[in-house]
Amino acid sequence: MQRTTIQSTTQPSTQPTTQIASTDLFRSCSGANCERAWSEFVERFHPRLVSTVRRTLLRFDGVRTSQERVEDLVQEIYCRLLGGGRRRLRRFRGSSEAQLMTYLQRVAASVVVDARRRALADKRWGGYRVALEDGKKAPSLAGVDGNGPEERLLARERRRTFLVLCRHALGRRASPATVQIARLALLEGWTSREIAAGLGGEMGIAGVDSVIYRLRRNLAYRGITLPRRDHSAGC
Repeated sequence: MQRTTIQSTTQPSTQPTTQIASTDLFRSCSGANCERAWSEFVERFHPRLVSTVRRTLLRFDGVRTSQERVEDLVQEIYCRLLGGGRRRLRRFRGSSEAQLMTYLQRVAASVVVDARRRALADKRWGGYRVALEDGKKAPSLAGVDGNGPEERLLARERRRTFLVLCRHALGRRASPATVQIARLALLEGWTSREIAAGLGGEMGIAGVDSVIYRLRRNLAYRGITLPRRDHSAGC
């Protein structure tokens, strides 16, 4: 039996396929009947969002996390973009792919921080120790690793978590003044003399040193070692 081969008479197109710009694609996802646009957005940006979430978790926790957790957080990013009547999709005002990626990184960082916050809310000191690197040494919180929005958000969250730790460690002695002393001494690098002067005479140098000493001791009981201050700074 002779096999018949059917050949197409249509010549292949020489016109290049034009890909819609990422910013236009992103905005298209906010409209009605946008399933196609959303599918293309996910296909185009999913690997980059996975990389962003993994990098953010590594910066925050200091350890690599499971692929399953990363994928869960990426799905949370999608839910956040689509939630609230897709207002986050419409809120984007950038004009370049780099600006879009920066916007998505901010959303991703916010999702990671919120997930960390929920996890810490379910734990006591053990949960807070996870946020402070390996649970044995407090991280350097005075500086920010980079100037991007993601780094600034994570740095603010680390500072907030550390001050919550200090408030718990101070116990009944926790007050706006003592928490301010902890912030100025351990995050801002002020000396005890500068702190006493900043408090306007409310507490002397010896009182400031006493607060820092008790705070350092109580945190040490919980397995968290604070870096030593410079001798000229005080305790």
